Amino acid sequence: MRSDMERLAAELGIDDAVRFLGHRTDVADLIGAADVMLLTSRSEAQSQSLTQSIGLGLPVVATAVGGVPEVVMHEKTGLLVPPDDPGQTASAILRIAEDPVFARSLGELGKTHALQHYSLEVMLDRSEAVYRELCAPRMLPQ
Repeated sequence: MRSDMERLAAELGIDDAVRFLGHRTDVADLIGAADVMLLTSRSEAQSQSLTQSIGLGLPVVATAVGGVPEVVMHEKTGLLVPPDDPGQTASAILRIAEDPVFARSLGELGKTHALQHYSLEVMLDRSEAVYRELCAPRMLPQ
């Protein structure tokens, strides 16, 4: 769909402000160069890009859908907005842009939250616990 998106950006007159980067192997560097992560999904399970961004300390604005509120705690690790509400989304972005202390706080708390709940070590420990429980001997009813 790249050509469709490029054509749409040109039609909207924003093609000079939009970059279509394609496949990248330097995602952490790109996230590190960003000021805010924006996830405006109408439906979302557990977004890897969201946990990666939070884990790198990037402030987040995301729609409160699916599994997003498990990762983004409103006003603590990011800002949640309703889906299909560009006004509230823009206000949340501006709030982060205009208050660097608040943005930094969101990023720091988000990073701590991500490391405590979504790091590789934590995820492996949780998976191991599930396997141990499934493999544990069970008492059969008499």
